[in-house]
Amino acid sequence: MEYLDSSFQEEELYLEGHYVPGVQYVSTSFEYPDEEVTALGFTATIASAPDAPLKGTFELNRFIVSSEDTLTGRFVDGVSGHLNYSNDRSYVFETGLIESYSVSCTLDEIPSVNCSLQTWGNVGGYIRDAGHEREEEDLVIPSPGDVEIIIDNCAGGSDLNVSTNAVRSFDYSIEIDWEPIKVLGNQNPADFFVRYPIYLRAYIEIELNDFVPPNFIHTLCEPIYKDLILNINKCSPFCEEKTLIRRFSLPNAKLVDFDQYSDIDDVLVATLGFKSTIQSISSVGSLLS
Repeated sequence: MEYLDSSFQEEELYLEGHYVPGVQYVSTSFEYPDEEVTALGFTATIASAPDAPLKGTFELNRFIVSSEDTLTGRFVDGVSGHLNYSNDRSYVFETGLIESYSVSCTLDEIPSVNCSLQTWGNVGGYIRDAGHEREEEDLVIPSPGDVEIIIDNCAGGSDLNVSTNAVRSFDYSIEIDWEPIKVLGNQNPADFFVRYPIYLRAYIEIELNDFVPPNFIHTLCEPIYKDLILNINKCSPFCEEKTLIRRFSLPNAKLVDFDQYSDIDDVLVATLGFKSTIQSISSVGSLLS
């Protein structure tokens, strides 16, 4: 048997035929839906048979290296993809539905996106590289002032004056529960639907500065609902102007967590947790830009 060393440096990930730059990790898995069959007179199983469609999982983690993201517009219909790991070998998935999409951003570190997809249909095989453009973008490393949160009133409630560019870090996530529609006699699902609601969450660490905390007892009766925008900017070489790299939104988000802390070597800092729900898969793409 020929031995091939498929190093990570030789692997290339393509989604919808477009090369994906900045990939740091990929993983795929399958679980065979076998049911063991027993029969009268036997003490052990006599056979096994599939009792559900064959479903897999594909996960990837990538650095944010540009304002472009192939996955952003693919929440409704899913995405196809293939991972080339040698000149004549690839792992191919026909349909990938995004289950979770999360972003992690911290000052002086490269922001990253982690995505998990359900994979259905044909898998395995080979797609010859038809001359796709393959370019790596410049890395984005936010400095103090490059990450900002913008908060607008949407449903009233208590005031929350924390629109600021003194953001130290944030974690943003989208979770979607896809359910296949199974048809008798077909191995693959006929279609898919979303079990609503779709959950969005964000945890933001900020320097408090002139922040005035709300009356938390009062917010039990009048919860804080706000429209949130999280921006990752890139400063020019001499910081004369900033360019927007990515934007992430939470509409009608409820404040669900507040943690304030400081120590002898630092300023006063707080972590705010927000949760939002939406009822339309077609509107998810508009939250990411």
